[in-house]
Amino acid sequence: MQLPSSIDQYGAEHVNILYHSIQRNTTVPHRFICATDDPIGLHPDIEVIDLWDYCQYLGGCYNRLYIFSPNIKYIFGPRFITIDLDCVITSNIDHILNRTDDFIINEYNIEVNQHATHQCYNGGIIMMNSGARKQVWDKFDPEISPQIIQPRKDRIELVGSDQAWITHVLGPGEQTFGPQDGIYDFRRLKDKHKLPENAAIVMFPGKRDPLTEYHRYKWIQKYWSGNMSDSRVVSKGLRRARSIERKKLRRKQMAARRS
Repeated sequence: MQLPSSIDQYGAEHVNILYHSIQRNTTVPHRFICATDDPIGLHPDIEVIDLWDYCQYLGGCYNRLYIFSPNIKYIFGPRFITIDLDCVITSNIDHILNRTDDFIINEYNIEVNQHATHQCYNGGIIMMNSGARKQVWDKFDPEISPQIIQPRKDRIELVGSDQAWITHVLGPGEQTFGPQDGIYDFRRLKDKHKLPENAAIVMFPGKRDPLTEYHRYKWIQKYWSGNMSDSRVVSKGLRRARSIERKKLRRKQMAARRS
């Protein structure tokens, strides 16, 4: 499941790629569910539910905080994992899905990001029992909560939307996913052309994603794939992105000549 901050940024092909990636890399029985308001183009084996709207107008990923409501069990069942679409699954993830902690969230690495000095967690991967840490949702008020954490964001203590609120409410000490599980922040890779031996999932927080880096790294080309239809849409997006980059470069060159 993925609740993107920008609906236009991700399409059905991204969901399908994640779906195919998971099918290739796990033997754990599961349901693959997409919460969306636009199911057109999704693989027929993907379960679709209507995307809830409790605070979409806030932007960011605040709307995702509803996964902390005890009522989420009626949608996803007693236990679930959410995975951002902008990731690349590179090997078997059974060991990740078989962790038994009632709540596990992706770590936020301060050393890599060099800001957000009190940020503990990244919302890219969350696995939990339904209703675990329900205080995250119970304490959230869409009119007030963003204002509560804004001073901390201004002081560069926190970053993001939902992940900032999660850190604010829970504080440090929760179980996390990280390199010990084979889950890596793309920015943390020492040699971006070579994956660590235990790499299972590479996350792309920030402005970079598998699409922007596709032509630079062979391992993305190898592992980030769906069916032929998905690949055609991705290729079209790549051509469009490269065309935009070339236009920007020409503008910079022309500006340099004028100066």
